[in-house]
Amino acid sequence: MAAISPKKPRSKANSQITDSDLQHHSQELGRLGSIFGSKEQAPIYFAGLLMVVASVGFCIVAVCPTTPEKSDALKALGGIIIAALTFLGGASGRTKD
Repeated sequence: MAAISPKKPRSKANSQITDSDLQHHSQELGRLGSIFGSKEQAPIYFAGLLMVVASVGFCIVAVCPTTPEKSDALKALGGIIIAALTFLGGASGRTKD
């Protein structure tokens, strides 16, 4: 039986990310990119944030006293929540080529 040789350790150049790499990456993202991530992930994070904010608004409007604008606000916020959920469902089903 042949002996199994241990793997060679990776060189430091390949296994470590340098400060210049991190600085370059942060400059590519910009200010909004540092919050929402790269261009592949930003729409997903934005839709999730929009869904959370609309859900909180929906809950607040739902407990408010009845007014003529209440039903319109609930319909609008419900539509935003459904649209965000639909986008998130479609985005999670996408496969990378």
